[in-house]
Amino acid sequence: MRDPAPPIHGLTELVQSRAFLDFGAKVIGAPQVAGVRAQASHYRPGDFLTLHDDKHGRDARLAAFTLGFTREWRPDWGGQLLFHDADGQIERGFMPGFNVLTLFRVPRPHSVAPVAAYAAAKRLSVTGWLIDDPEGAPR
Repeated sequence: MRDPAPPIHGLTELVQSRAFLDFGAKVIGAPQVAGVRAQASHYRPGDFLTLHDDKHGRDARLAAFTLGFTREWRPDWGGQLLFHDADGQIERGFMPGFNVLTLFRVPRPHSVAPVAAYAAAKRLSVTGWLIDDPEGAPR
């Protein structure tokens, strides 16, 4: 019999696990990460995220992450995660990929480039934040 739980439930359990939180703390150099907030995202043609830094009023965000589930993406399809300097210039960018984890401290200026109208694959990821106080807001 097929497991009735959607596959995303297993991924949610992974990113909420103590092992993942401890891994994230070690990567960003924090003494401890108390919790995580996560969401699934699907960027369709024309979708993008404007320049922002992931500061949040309720959560004490330590770092942001993306875990990519995009297969066979082409660079001309856009959708890159872009990091910006203080003047807004692009310092570095990462093309969507499969099984790719990007983890970075916040606040950090970044954006997601628009996905081209002719993109022939789905830009899928789970994005989230490692937080210091898990009691601040509901998951």
